[in-house]
Amino acid sequence: MSTDIPVVDPKEIPMIVQGDDDWRARFDALREAYPFFRVGDDPMIWSTRYDAAVEVFKNGELFWQGPFGDGPHLHGFGEVVCDNEQAEAAMRRHVLVRQALMPMFTPARVQAWEGVIDSVGRELIDGFAKRGHCDFVHDFARLFFPRIGADMLGAPKEDWDQLCEWEHEAFKVPAGSQSAVYNLDNAAVHNVVEYVAKLMADKRANPDDRFASWVVKLQDEGQLTPEEATWAMQIFVFGSGHTVASHLTYVFRYLADHPELQARLAAEPDCVNAVCEELLRLYPIGGHMRTVTADTVFHGLEMKKGTKIFINYSMVNRDPRVPGFDRVDFDRKVNKHLAFNQGWRQCIGLFFARRARNFAVSEWHKKIPQYSLDRSEPLVDQVYAGVGYHALPLKWDAA
Repeated sequence: MSTDIPVVDPKEIPMIVQGDDDWRARFDALREAYPFFRVGDDPMIWSTRYDAAVEVFKNGELFWQGPFGDGPHLHGFGEVVCDNEQAEAAMRRHVLVRQALMPMFTPARVQAWEGVIDSVGRELIDGFAKRGHCDFVHDFARLFFPRIGADMLGAPKEDWDQLCEWEHEAFKVPAGSQSAVYNLDNAAVHNVVEYVAKLMADKRANPDDRFASWVVKLQDEGQLTPEEATWAMQIFVFGSGHTVASHLTYVFRYLADHPELQARLAAEPDCVNAVCEELLRLYPIGGHMRTVTADTVFHGLEMKKGTKIFINYSMVNRDPRVPGFDRVDFDRKVNKHLAFNQGWRQCIGLFFARRARNFAVSEWHKKIPQYSLDRSEPLVDQVYAGVGYHALPLKWDAA
């Protein structure tokens, strides 16, 4: 057993990188050097190995993330330290909340929304396909899934672009930021929170078949508390605003440098999901934090109750100790990456995310089968908070 934890220079864990800074290679090196470490004077522990991450995600009684632990916490619910009994009760309640919400996220529901996914994607791609260039972030990624989400939410169409802008800005860190701490207490987040509250009131008076009306109905029937309903709405909006958008920036950044893979995707659309899942493994976004609920020894390390432990997806998804993860394999049949989390907190929207992602990649390669990166300006890559690249200029022959 050990209580000694290596301390890493904060410069090794930047929030913003520019140009050709390969921050993932540094993270890989840190994982191989340390199963656990801290960053500077921050007491939070980073856990770097895949097998430990799986245990953290599955064992909610010991590594607790309460029912409101993923959100901006602007509704007054932050993550608090509790004991095993409280954590177990919170897990049971969270599972019930997920079950109540799940009818809006099933594969059948995704199938019913395929027309919306397809029309939004085609409209965006057709808007610039003949131009020969685009900023993939500005012209596509920041609009594609957020617009789909806005429609699913029940937001009036005239509000979609404003929601897209708020969702994008909520997680965006200024390019010159040197901070190692991300601040969710910003104007864009507050604008979304206020909008969500108003939309819920509007849907209570004028319900429809969209997500906001479903949540209001569950609250009015007593299946959700007001706090849970607010949490569900905020998570829906913020989740649809940055997750798929960020993932797509990394997918297309990789593809831009691999014309052979572009050709394969154009010729073999059935391989899109396997290729994208492998790129999600290799280039995931962000991570999650948990709170230890009791003194414990975890993988040889003594941890006290209240300790914060952080899992960075890039580190664990590239762990060569996992069979097959020591190589890139675009034909992988089963991909056990953790980018959608695992266990009781697995991403509830993963069916929508995959369907939308796969359509975007497939449709793009029908309309724009060959393209490359415009290297006239250095790229800005945001390591935290699921934004990905701030801009991604692509070019192609539109003749």
